[in-house]
Formats: sequence, structure tokens, C-alpha cells
Amino acid sequence: MADSDAAYLHQALPVLVTYTRQVVMAMDVERMRRAAEEADLPAGQVAFLEAMRTFQRAVRGLQVDEGALG
Repeated sequence: MADSDAAYLHQALPVLVTYTRQVVMAMDVERMRRAAEEADLPAGQVAFLEAMRTFQRAVRGLQVDEGALG
């Protein structure tokens, strides 16, 4: 990994995690997915919400230690 890539990752990862926590993690994606299925929304929309639910589960509890990448 180039030094510039490591520096970019060190700078961008905390921003991504903060954004994810403030926006994605604050949403009740499970509720939205259930409602989408009940409303018989197009399969692509239900699949997107399912992917977001999976993403939430993967990110839940993620901690970024600013020193971990340095």
C-alpha cells in the first residue's frame, strides 16, 4: 500500500464511520424492510433494504481507533 493510500484511509475511514453511524445506523431498516414487503414494493427495493439491514448488522459496534491505521 502506498503511503498516500494509507494516509487517505486514515483520513477517510473515520469520516465514513461517523456518517454511517449518524445516518444509516439511525434508521430502522428492519421496520422499513418489513413495510416494503407488506406494501409489495418492487423486489429491487426490498433487496436494497435487506442489504442495508445486513450492512447495519456488520457495522454495529464498529469502533475506529484513529491510531490503528497509523
